[in-house]
This record gives sequence, C-alpha cells and structure tokens, in this order.
Amino acid sequence: MAQRGVFVIGATNRPEVMDRALLRPGRFGKLLYVPLPSPDERALILKALARKKHIDAAVDLSAIAKMEACENLSGADLSALMNEAAMAAQDEKSREIILS
Repeated sequence: MAQRGVFVIGATNRPEVMDRALLRPGRFGKLLYVPLPSPDERALILKALARKKHIDAAVDLSAIAKMEACENLSGADLSALMNEAAMAAQDEKSREIILS
C-alpha cells in the first residue's frame, strides 16, 4: 500500500534570513537552488506572458529581456512588469502595449 501524506514546497528569494528551525530534518530539510533566468529564458518567459496581452508588433521582447534593467528579475518580476506595461497602456487609452 502506498504511503499517503502531505508534500510541502516553499520558496524564498531570501534563504539567508530563514529561521534555521525550518531547515531541520522533517521540516524543510532539502534545499533546491533555482537561479534567476538567463536573458534567453527571460525572453521565453516574456513571450509566454505576452500571449495573453495585446502587444504592438514593434515591441521586441527578446531585446527587452537582454536589457540591464531585467538582469535580476525573476519570473514573478517579469509577470509584474508585463502587468504594469498593460496598465500603462490602458492609462494611455491604448489597446496595445507599445514600446516608448
């Protein structure tokens, strides 16, 4: 008979500030490092997020992904960036996200 139980996964961008008691065996005993995405991975993430948005054809998501301002952005950060761009487009009464 298979053993049943609860499998818990946690994520943090600041592992150095985690309470050491959480890392004891039987709790969060295993750590897995997931690095920030590379420029190519950021481009793929932005393209996946863009599928749900109206983006002007002039917007080069690959070029945006390679910008220095995007170097330390996680997937969640890129999602927030895309949402902010969509809100800015809406504020400007634009039907599409444009590069300006």
